[in-house]
Amino acid sequence: MDWLNQDPIIEKIQNKINNLRNAAYIADKGKDVIIQNSKAGIEKYTEFKIRAVDYTRFADFLEEILLDINCMKEEEIKQLEEAEQDLQEKRYEAYI
Repeated sequence: MDWLNQDPIIEKIQNKINNLRNAAYIADKGKDVIIQNSKAGIEKYTEFKIRAVDYTRFADFLEEILLDINCMKEEEIKQLEEAEQDLQEKRYEAYI
């Protein structure tokens, strides 16, 4: 996989994670604005709370994807380094 072409995608995912965490924070703080004892206020607070949890879960999910991508990237780099070392050893053997 060409990781150079993937970096903008990873950056977009990281931005999405940040946006979701910010939205979760705003949704959680929305309860402070809605301190009414009316039924509508309670429903609104519940809606904000549910959104905050959903945003946080989605951000966590995206972070797991980024961790998986990073592991794959590191594994591919390791394989390339091993292949380079093997090639150098074969060149050395051929030279001898």
